Order: sequence, then structure tokens, then C-alpha cells
Amino acid sequence: MNLNQLYWIIPITLIVVAMVQTIHWILLNRAIRQPSRRSKASPNMPSSPRGVGGSSNALGNVDNNYADNIHSGGFQGTMTVLEGIPGTTEIRLPKSSFSLGRFYNPDEDILIALDERSISRRHAYFSAEGNNFYLTDIGSSYGTAIYMNDTYVNLSPDQREQVYNGDVVLFGNTVKVQLRLPGQTRR
Repeated sequence: MNLNQLYWIIPITLIVVAMVQTIHWILLNRAIRQPSRRSKASPNMPSSPRGVGGSSNALGNVDNNYADNIHSGGFQGTMTVLEGIPGTTEIRLPKSSFSLGRFYNPDEDILIALDERSISRRHAYFSAEGNNFYLTDIGSSYGTAIYMNDTYVNLSPDQREQVYNGDVVLFGNTVKVQLRLPGQTRR
């Protein structure tokens, strides 16, 4: 290979790499802007905001009649996304016990995907026992916190904490949701 051939290989290689990166960036941005593409992978991200009734604000005030407004038959609950997941306003809870993480993976019982950098692959575990609901941080990197008594209380790894209708939960650094559960609100 002579020197003239080498002068052409380097610029062509750089152009090909730049084109591949541009295509990758376009595809990633398209996936972020189209939440319906995520809902194919995770049926737990409905497009309709506040589809289950009740009203709330960012501080966690909630309509106390929410339990009366839910549909009968089976477990019903949602998480209203307050911050951190653009394009998603409400996530239906798939069943009474499940894990949530950064990516949807039903083989590992991760049934809710919160696609944000500070969410761990397996972040937290939600469970219901009768009319009581619990949230457990599964040793996530950036933690889980529940807004109680005008402050966020961080959950220790594997700490199981009871949650109530209207509680505001912070997953990782930026994903803030309000739980809409059948039953009582925090006193």
C-alpha cells in the first residue's frame, strides 16, 4: 500500500463512522419521541393521562375518592408520571406484585420500564398484600425515596416500606411518580 492510498482511506473511514453515528442518533431520538414504540415492548404504558380518575398536583395532594372511582374486578392501580419520563404521563400497574427497572423484561418479572439513566436494570419491587401496598428498593445504584412528612425518605437496599394512595415516589435521580392505588391515603 502506498502513501497516496493511505490518504484516501483515513477520510473515507471517518465519513463512514460519522454516518453510522448520525443514523444511530436519529434512531435513538425517534424512539424517545414516540412513546407508542415503547408500549409495544411494555403494555404497561398507556397513552391516556389520568385514565382512572382522581386529580392530583405535584405535591402529592390526591382525590380521596380515588378508591371509589377504580374499576371493579382484579387489581387496579397506576403511577402518574410527574417528572423524568418525557412522553409518558401514566403507567398502569400490571399486577399486584412485580419489579420495575430500566428495561422491560418479563422473564425477570420486570414489568414496568422507566427508561432513564439513573434507573437500575432491576430497581425496585412493588407488592400488594390485601389492601396494603409495599415498595422495596432492590439495591439500585441511585436509590428510591418516598415523600413523607414534607421530605423525601430514602429507602435502604432491601428495605420494604408501606406505600399509600397518593404517595409521591422518586426513582433514581429524576423519575418522580404519584401512586394511584385502591385504598387509603397516608395520614
